[in-house]
Amino acid sequence: MSWFDPAAPGALILLLLLGAPSLLFGLVQLIALPLAVRFEVRAARRRRRGVPTLWDQWPSVSIVVPVRNESGAIGNCLRSIELTGYARYEVILVDDGSTDNTAQLAAGLAAADPRIKVLGQAAAGKGAALNLGARHATGDVVMVAGAGGIFSRDAIDRMLQGFEDPGTGAVCGDEVSAPADPVRTRALAFPGRFAAGMTRRALSELGGLPSAAGPIVAFPRKVLAEIGPFREDTASAELELAWRVHGAGYRVGFAPCARIVAGSASTVRELWRQRDRRVCGLLHAGAVHVDLAGSRRDGDLVLRRLPLPLAPVGTVFTALSLLAALGRDRARGRARGGTPRSWTRTPAGAPGGLDGLGRSGYPMVA
Repeated sequence: MSWFDPAAPGALILLLLLGAPSLLFGLVQLIALPLAVRFEVRAARRRRRGVPTLWDQWPSVSIVVPVRNESGAIGNCLRSIELTGYARYEVILVDDGSTDNTAQLAAGLAAADPRIKVLGQAAAGKGAALNLGARHATGDVVMVAGAGGIFSRDAIDRMLQGFEDPGTGAVCGDEVSAPADPVRTRALAFPGRFAAGMTRRALSELGGLPSAAGPIVAFPRKVLAEIGPFREDTASAELELAWRVHGAGYRVGFAPCARIVAGSASTVRELWRQRDRRVCGLLHAGAVHVDLAGSRRDGDLVLRRLPLPLAPVGTVFTALSLLAALGRDRARGRARGGTPRSWTRTPAGAPGGLDGLGRSGYPMVA
């Protein structure tokens, strides 16, 4: 009997190994598609009705950017932030022990623009850099972004519009390929980003745990003070904090129009490694939250010993997350009653910010 004979045990095992992930991926997309459509329909209705969001408060924004040996990227990142046109912002660059001229370049940029602050620390990791930046943030909203990202023109506005009500404790943005990337690179990135965007819309619509933090994440400073700080021992400090915010009863939203132009993998190997890094962050978050992934020690053991590739793990998590969120959504639908908290219209006339009234006069209702 040939090994490739469909009746052979080896062929059956190979078929299962290749077919099961594809079947699970198809199931995830089958569940996610109608929910993603519902997400977009609801967003369009809110826009047509002019429902106020945190953006209408005109809050001040602190953008924390941890950098390490990013001298070739931070200039473009800061220029893109300036071009967004959002007036009430500050940028906090945190140099995490760079060994190139990043610190000197950042100091020069800060000297030319008073909205830029530069902090430094010995190489202590991204989580420590985020905590240092957050401690010096003065804005009503703290956004976290990488130095390699380029902000789209309306990225800050769209992030703030993602805070649909005072019950939203975090908002994650989206990433897109650079127009200058080769066609092959964009084609390689498109299927994964399209599927991830659809799934993130579905999870946001259901109020589920986010499967990825994305290239930019925003937290109201009051929520950050309540739930924070960032953990310094995880692969994705932003994702872990978003899970913690969700666990505290806040909604974690997704703003697909808050786009950051990020570099794309140009080969299948690079793409696979990129997926593996993201799933490592997912596993770290699961290891920290024992109610989701068992004991912390067991999670750390898995992270140390589980061999690459890890990418299929993300699909498994997403499928389980969607199913769990669907169950919660159905339960909420049966028990729903009363009026949810929201932003309400009042006479304009006070300065912007969460302690006053915004550009259109919408105060926060606790």
